[in-house]
Amino acid sequence: MAEADTIVFDKTGTLTRACPTVAKVVSFCGEAEDELLRQAACLEEHFPHSVARAVVEAAQEKGLLHEELHTKVEYIVAHGIASSINGERAVIGSFHFVFEDEKVRIPRGKKKLFDSLPDEYSQLFFAKNGVLTACILIEDPMRAEVGSVVEKLRQRGFAHIVMMTGDSERTAARIAAEAGITEYYAEGLPEVIKQLNEAGMDLHVHTVGERASRIVLDGVELAQKELGDKYRVRVTCAHLEIQDDADLPRFAELGVIANFTPWWHAGNPKISASWLGEERAAKQFRCKTLWDSGALVTWSSDNVAYTDFVTWSPYLGMEVGMTRRITDKTRAPEYNRTAEILPPAEERMGIEEMLLGYTINGAKELNIENEKGSIEAGKDADFLVFANDLLTAEHEGFSQNKPEDVYICGKRVNR
Repeated sequence: MAEADTIVFDKTGTLTRACPTVAKVVSFCGEAEDELLRQAACLEEHFPHSVARAVVEAAQEKGLLHEELHTKVEYIVAHGIASSINGERAVIGSFHFVFEDEKVRIPRGKKKLFDSLPDEYSQLFFAKNGVLTACILIEDPMRAEVGSVVEKLRQRGFAHIVMMTGDSERTAARIAAEAGITEYYAEGLPEVIKQLNEAGMDLHVHTVGERASRIVLDGVELAQKELGDKYRVRVTCAHLEIQDDADLPRFAELGVIANFTPWWHAGNPKISASWLGEERAAKQFRCKTLWDSGALVTWSSDNVAYTDFVTWSPYLGMEVGMTRRITDKTRAPEYNRTAEILPPAEERMGIEEMLLGYTINGAKELNIENEKGSIEAGKDADFLVFANDLLTAEHEGFSQNKPEDVYICGKRVNR
């Protein structure tokens, strides 16, 4: 991390406030703007994205109630939605999806109107039967602190500060300029992954919620389809507090690495339910499910509080990963203690899984498995010596373990 010179920000929710609203609906046909908004909301209510939610809420605020006008909704990975309304093929999504993939055309006599669409808004395009019917302008204000944060990162040595967005090139350029960012990728993550693949770089993304990891999974799926056998990028999703059931098997299918901070796997679900809801709060950190699906699962410690190194300990991570609770036996701050096991209890890991996740699996994530991660001929002789057998140690209190000796490249480094 000390050598990192590039940082990539997703636009929505990172650079912006993640509270998008519909600013205006521009009609390109004879239908009224409210009617087009009603139809768009009918499609978007099936799509778990903040922009889709903004469309649905805008229709609700106007009292635009709708019955299901469409046939089965098809979610096009990372692009948008396709369906049929009154026998007409209907699509809604990004410029790339609507105009390049679906070959939608602008109605005759409407080119000037199209060119005059303001670029201060994100643009959601709605078309029926291959013809543009509306553009929904979405407003998502920039966070006030973005400019100063970008400048501080630049002063600290980040040579490449990059923005990633699903917006069109024109809108992306405007937003990047406002944020003080000179490098950006429009039309979303697949293009970023293709660029990383060409540069021989890997990707590590913080994905706490289900929407964040779905964006990554969708991006990987599209990039793999385009690159085929040339695809080489190792992509990691970190934290993974909440995952959609449908996305859990996709990690193994797509080869996306699942990285958890296991000492987080304890807490009071009644508290987290206040922001997640009861159903989602009962399904946090499903690492065992991912492991059993065949996905590569790794462990790490996400903590940048340099005043206390206790929570950096892999032994704390192993204990909580195995017990999903913090007791008076746990080497952790007292205020972290929990009375109950964090559900689902069946997501508790075994000691061998914890050890593998911290060693060879972690080495695979970092692309150094040929040198580190296991004790094999030809690899660096990095290992720890313990006075007791970790495989049979009690799970509660496991965080109290400490190595007797530490060897790096065959040399003992502790004194």
